[in-house]
Amino acid sequence: MATAAYVTARSPASGIDGKIPYQVLFNRKVDPTLFRPFGCPAYAYTPKEQRGGKFRSHGKRCIMIGYTYG
Repeated sequence: MATAAYVTARSPASGIDGKIPYQVLFNRKVDPTLFRPFGCPAYAYTPKEQRGGKFRSHGKRCIMIGYTYG
């Protein structure tokens, strides 16, 4: 559900004369490079407190399965 809302809010809508709801609400352009296909590599951020050292990885490799809201 969150992924559908994310994509819909960034797509042109006929109810507002073809404008993009995100642009109308936040008054800034949508960055099309933020869209990623499902199954592509993604990286989850690891907070500093959970890394266990200065030279540990800052992220964990994952697979994209959807967008987070917020």
